[in-house]
Amino acid sequence: MKRFGVRRIAFALWLFLWPLLLAIHFYPIRVGAIRLLIVVVCALLWIGILWLSWGKKPLRVAFIAAIFFGFVALILPGRNDDVPITARRIYARLEKL
Repeated sequence: MKRFGVRRIAFALWLFLWPLLLAIHFYPIRVGAIRLLIVVVCALLWIGILWLSWGKKPLRVAFIAAIFFGFVALILPGRNDDVPITARRIYARLEKL
């Protein structure tokens, strides 16, 4: 009987998570539990890829940098798209003339 290492089993589970993520992502009904499951599966995929690539420093640095830049992009303030309000004000001023 062939022995399977922890790394091989983890890789098999990681591969199993991809079709699971696709299935729940394209599931037509969106309830809170499914949205939470999508977030959990994405986190497990990310943790899995970090764990599987931990011995390869360039990959490890790239994945950690991607996490860092993703969080920075989420934290930075966004634009205030008040273009319709501004256009309405300009139009109202032109109407007064």
